[in-house]
Amino acid sequence: MQKQALFISLCMGAAILIFIIFLTAMQYSKSNKHSVYGKNNPDDWLFHNFYLKVYSAFFGIKEPEDVSIKLGINIEKYYKNCQLTRTRPNAKRLIVNTIYGFAAFLVSILLSLLVSPVFAALGVFLFFYLVFFEQQRLNSKAEEMKEQVAAELPRFLDILQTELIVGLPIETSIYIICEKFDSLISREFLEALNEMELGISGWQQALEKVAAKYDIETLSDFVLDVSTSYMKGVSITDSVVRKTKEVKETHLLNIKERAGKATNTMLIPMAIFQFIPLIVLIMFPTMIQIFNAF
Repeated sequence: MQKQALFISLCMGAAILIFIIFLTAMQYSKSNKHSVYGKNNPDDWLFHNFYLKVYSAFFGIKEPEDVSIKLGINIEKYYKNCQLTRTRPNAKRLIVNTIYGFAAFLVSILLSLLVSPVFAALGVFLFFYLVFFEQQRLNSKAEEMKEQVAAELPRFLDILQTELIVGLPIETSIYIICEKFDSLISREFLEALNEMELGISGWQQALEKVAAKYDIETLSDFVLDVSTSYMKGVSITDSVVRKTKEVKETHLLNIKERAGKATNTMLIPMAIFQFIPLIVLIMFPTMIQIFNAF
């Protein structure tokens, strides 16, 4: 009992200390935010970028990529999602949050054994929030962008083949479509075209860059097919017309597949709620007889 009381007292003291530090930090930030010194020296306080101090204390000058692999973090996917969502990557913060998550989980397990099981649920919540929330948020946003580009691709190719059929060069056609067709895929292509150096194959490099960035099967196949046709001297227009038809068919099949999965997902709870009342009605007389027998 004395050890438990001592441990609880230490935890309460630590919690009060952290709370006081938190209030002090907020007060300092509020009072110093609009001052001349605060504007000229935004980094001049203890808790600015505190995660960097924690990282240095644990890992020193080790590269965050190497540390991430040891902690089981898929750093390659994290960087790719950051690039896709235009989020500035911060691997060190991700690593420190993972450490916080494991620490919170261990402390909560200890508190649940000594104080109350409620701390175990809190620890599990903090663990998943600190370790997985940021990665899951980026991954969800990246998947939404991929789905949007995949949905816009058939329409983009449909307009592109129309421009090519009338005799316009492919680079000119892409520029015209990107300026008129307001969509995510148009913005990506236009940005890639502007970043590429001027030259005959600039449009090809731009398409390849966007395809590598999004890693969508239909987009990658289209870019590969058009690039191969260009390198072999085959008509790009014929290649685009053929590929547009294939992309439309693939997109339609994907829509039907997602609709089928959604229907099956909806049927399961519907079937459960339909069968439960039926089972209750069938079993109710039998249950009544059993209770009467007792």
